[in-house]
Amino acid sequence: MVWLSDPAWRELIAGQPDAVSGQLEYWQARDLPVVVRRRDVDAADNMVCIGIALSPTDNDKPRLSAQVNVTQVTRHERAQTLAAVLAAAPRRWQASLKSLAQEATQRSCQLHVVGSLAFQTLTQETYVRPGSDIDLLFYPQSTAQVDAGLLLLQRYAHEVHKLPLDGEIIFPRGQAVAWKEFLHCQSQSAADSANSAGKIKASNRVLVKDAHRVWLATPAELLATFDEVPDQISDQDRDAVYVQCACQCACQLDAVVVL
Repeated sequence: MVWLSDPAWRELIAGQPDAVSGQLEYWQARDLPVVVRRRDVDAADNMVCIGIALSPTDNDKPRLSAQVNVTQVTRHERAQTLAAVLAAAPRRWQASLKSLAQEATQRSCQLHVVGSLAFQTLTQETYVRPGSDIDLLFYPQSTAQVDAGLLLLQRYAHEVHKLPLDGEIIFPRGQAVAWKEFLHCQSQSAADSANSAGKIKASNRVLVKDAHRVWLATPAELLATFDEVPDQISDQDRDAVYVQCACQCACQLDAVVVL
């Protein structure tokens, strides 16, 4: 999440329809953050690509995409932690989400929230609908944490709690992968390797996204990235690594969330 300067807001608001400009003025007045999204192909090195999810209506979920100069970013933070959004979550989720947050903390698994529940927490308006998912960003620090976190998410999504969990694993160099897809592919790869002399099928790859591109990789290739990053690297440094992909500039922003 990033916060914008007043000049940036004025540029965003200028020329917008009244309905949109009114909402943007509301965001500015409450000093609400926007999210960093994957870079546009034509984005200059000193520009940050941002997105705002405007208040949803019955039939629409309006999104605003824009670019701002990196000098117009006043501060940045990671997406909100799971514990931070509990009070804004629908009652039907609260007990299970609280339990998930506690278990994640016990296992040192970092879970952050994006999507409708995140915007509902920020704005105190209704973004979560009956069919909404709970979009999580999981930041593992090791291959062991990948395994522990995936087991935790799978248990809360499919067993007693049956939460509508979705979201992505964020690997050390900022590669984002849907955790459900990774889990399925990892299981399939293990089964196939036992039956085909270790050959990797094209289907045993997952879709990987970073700030610049989208490509396919095997679970093993992604897990190997933990060996490329020193064990003692801090969370701040991990974010900086990701941002070097997200924005070719000196300003260190947080993980990229694609709207």
